[in-house]
Amino acid sequence: MLQQHNKKLKLQCLGKEIKWELIDMIKKHLFYFRANNARSKAHSAEIYAKQARQDSVEARISAKAAAPDFRQPGY
Repeated sequence: MLQQHNKKLKLQCLGKEIKWELIDMIKKHLFYFRANNARSKAHSAEIYAKQARQDSVEARISAKAAAPDFRQPGY
């Protein structure tokens, strides 16, 4: 009777260890997913910022051609 109880306790402990290992594994996967998602968004933001700067330069050039005496405040 005592041996069966000890075996049952060992199995329960083993089940808890496996459960915590699975939880840790899931947390690691979520961390990597979120980190990769953040990197991807940061990369996209850099690309959009470069494009916005280029658009701004082109707009200034066209504005200068249309009205050479106009100065944009702050520049």
